[in-house]
Amino acid sequence: SIFIRPASLEELERRLRSRATENEESIQRRLTVASDELKLANRYQHQVVNETVAQAVDDICKILQAQGLAHD
Repeated sequence: SIFIRPASLEELERRLRSRATENEESIQRRLTVASDELKLANRYQHQVVNETVAQAVDDICKILQAQGLAHD
């Protein structure tokens, strides 16, 4: 199992606000859910920090390859 996490809750908030696509209530709800989910991250076999989409995809591909679940 793979948990995809933000670099930090502060970075997640910065990204959400910079998109300017959600109202304050929605942002607060998403931050609360993210905080709750981060508390469960240690239940996953792998954690990938989502610095950039390309990097996260690369990291996930490496995990899948190491597990024999993907080809080069």
